[in-house]
Amino acid sequence: MSPLIERHAPGLVHLILSSSLNHTPFASLSRPVVGTIGNTLVVTLPGSLKAVKENLEALSAAGVLDHALDLIKGGTGTDVHHTLSSSRHVQGAEGRDAQPHGHHRHHHHHTHDHQVPKPRTVLSHDPSLPGEYQLPVALAVN
Repeated sequence: MSPLIERHAPGLVHLILSSSLNHTPFASLSRPVVGTIGNTLVVTLPGSLKAVKENLEALSAAGVLDHALDLIKGGTGTDVHHTLSSSRHVQGAEGRDAQPHGHHRHHHHHTHDHQVPKPRTVLSHDPSLPGEYQLPVALAVN
């Protein structure tokens, strides 16, 4: 699967692995792959239904998956950032929003547009190209 990925998402792989390791040390044996092919997000999931649910929960938490999908579609992430910033607040002991020195909550608007992912390499079967450009060859031995 990995050679087909045009742009890898190692941060999402780390998220999946770290979340899984909270449930079982055997997660260290998994080999998740996350990245894009065209404008499609590809995520390999483990074989156990329980682990699949845990991985999907980790990706869905805090809007990570929504943000990734927005960026893949060519969005800037602004809508997701706005939704997340407006939904976060700290509750005080009496259930009120806790703010130091009586300050009101506010969001510092900033711009950091995200670009649509673009492939970084061209894969080929041409043996004269450096190794990182070549497609792997699998051999089946009976």
